[in-house]
Amino acid sequence: MTAVLRGSSGRVIATLYSGDDVAPGLAPRPYVSVETPEGAAVTETGPSDHSHHLGVSVTTPDVDGTNFWGGSTFVADVGPSMLDNHGRQSTEREERSPDQVTQAIAWHDHAGARVLAETRTVGVREVDGHTLLAWSSTLAAERDGVSVGSSHTNGRPGAFYGGIFWRT
Repeated sequence: MTAVLRGSSGRVIATLYSGDDVAPGLAPRPYVSVETPEGAAVTETGPSDHSHHLGVSVTTPDVDGTNFWGGSTFVADVGPSMLDNHGRQSTEREERSPDQVTQAIAWHDHAGARVLAETRTVGVREVDGHTLLAWSSTLAAERDGVSVGSSHTNGRPGAFYGGIFWRT
């Protein structure tokens, strides 16, 4: 599933990908590649140094012990470790209009259980002659007691990351 959002000039500004073809160890998830109105890429997908960085996406290293970031998981007193704990985000529903896409995205833990539900809207807007990418995500826990953490909360000082991630 792919959607394209265009600016007022008709040029592609954002391409939305389902992430269905992303390898399991990279925490498959929907992601977006973005270009300027002139056609210059402003995101990078799967660079050789961090293949789990996927354009623009919503992700976090730890939701109840599941790695939605991709790649290694930081383990206290051990360091970065490749574990079989990667989650998967999948688009369940999608509504499109010419300038935006709204998706219902299920976050499944490494055992396949739903842990989060996300509503995401990505759109292209023209404001005062400028092309803007608008993004809104709302996450809701699918059960009581869901914890959201980072490599910092798992023992790596200063490694606070997660949320809307933009790889340039």
